[in-house]
Amino acid sequence: MKVFKFDCDKFIKISISNLTAYLDITDNVAQKLQELRNNTFMLQPSNFANTFAVGYENIGLFVQDVTNSVDQNFENVPEEDRKAVASSKLRLLIGASIVNEIRRAVKEKTKYECSAGIAHNKILAKLTCAFNKPNKQTVLPIESIENLFKDLPVN
Repeated sequence: MKVFKFDCDKFIKISISNLTAYLDITDNVAQKLQELRNNTFMLQPSNFANTFAVGYENIGLFVQDVTNSVDQNFENVPEEDRKAVASSKLRLLIGASIVNEIRRAVKEKTKYECSAGIAHNKILAKLTCAFNKPNKQTVLPIESIENLFKDLPVN
């Protein structure tokens, strides 16, 4: 648990039986976003090792989409929401970078590998985590949520 506490103060243990945890990294992402704007933090390709994005063939296409979304017009999005839509993808990308570092620390300190889901809430993150196991992480952009539910088996 110390590994998680070091990176994130908002740690919730969901299940002991299969070692499932939830980390709320919202504050961490906001801090990195500010550092990015101040040019004191850069996203590197190495930050996305073993990372996948729902709705994208590979993480590189998602990164390209995030880069392009900063300048996109978003004709179907109300003007007051356009910044939020672009920021949403960037926040997920920063979140993926942070989670990759946390997963690396878990491996280094415990010798255990772990998978992760990165989404805008813990339910979607939990569902997304199962997509690319073992030892990988998956990002769920808002526009891909519908695709998630299309492929999700319901019993």
